[in-house]
Amino acid sequence: MPTTASTTTIYDGQSITAGGGPTTSSGVDVSAHHSTGICIKITNGATGPTAATEVQLEVSANAGTDYMEWGGPMIGGTANNGIYSWSLTIPDWVQSIRAVVTHGTDQNTTLDMFLSGLTAVH
Repeated sequence: MPTTASTTTIYDGQSITAGGGPTTSSGVDVSAHHSTGICIKITNGATGPTAATEVQLEVSANAGTDYMEWGGPMIGGTANNGIYSWSLTIPDWVQSIRAVVTHGTDQNTTLDMFLSGLTAVH
């Protein structure tokens, strides 16, 4: 069966500054998707951070009015040149999704995050 998919980039090689306060991405409307997956990758530099970068997903069942944490945080590591990645399926009842990023300490990290969802099945 042919399908049509839509991909949205939330973070693309975004430098996460060490010691910065938590930052929240914009919400992404996924209400038109039949199925949605999200991929997250945290990459450390040549010297790893003392405390790891964390990503907490928040979801909304009412088009982005009320967000609640979904699952636990994805926590990178502290290894030099460490790469930490996750691929998750977002439940169909979710209408909007966003990420709260907690910055690690001492060294910057890089964050990539995108989601893809089926918008039509032909």
